[in-house]
Amino acid sequence: MAYVTDSARGEVAVLDLVCDRVVHRTDVGGPARHVTAFGDTLWTALGTKAERIAVLDVSAPMRPRLTGHVEPPFLAHDVGFTPRGARVWVSSGDRGRVAVYEAGSRRRLFSLAADAPPQHVTFLAGRAYVTSGVDATMRVHALDGRVLRIRAIPQGAYNVQEGWGLVVTPSLSQGTLCVVDAGGAMRNRLRVAPSSHDACLVLAR
Repeated sequence: MAYVTDSARGEVAVLDLVCDRVVHRTDVGGPARHVTAFGDTLWTALGTKAERIAVLDVSAPMRPRLTGHVEPPFLAHDVGFTPRGARVWVSSGDRGRVAVYEAGSRRRLFSLAADAPPQHVTFLAGRAYVTSGVDATMRVHALDGRVLRIRAIPQGAYNVQEGWGLVVTPSLSQGTLCVVDAGGAMRNRLRVAPSSHDACLVLAR
């Protein structure tokens, strides 16, 4: 199954990928956008500059249940569980900050400086990678928040994904795809299209 945010209806939809149909919808109280899940919990930011983040219990996978909201110290944009699910990183849509929460208690642990909003975040090899398409930077953090590296990426490289030991970030304005290793070193920079919005890595069969 897949959980799909429905911004227009303010819902999270449950999609049965075997039957190819929506089997349930949960009202989350706002225009759900970026989403992250781990174990029995799902977080979704309610907008690109969100005053609240909805938290859902997905222990009954076909019928997610809204359990509350988190109000970040800024307008939130992206959300991401750390690889073992202990924490959630929340990026900003209105300022250069990132907040890190304890997943279970929803308690804010600390905040970090970041580059211009909106930022996006992904995780690999015990590190967090936070991109700013406006400032054309990727910050590589330890999971305790320490900055390990700041590297230049193309202007407009907002979205960021990981897979197979690599991090990729496409550029909306430059049409490039940058491939970065776990340490933050640039492996490749490819011209792909006039405008590249998002990317993912898959295993070819």
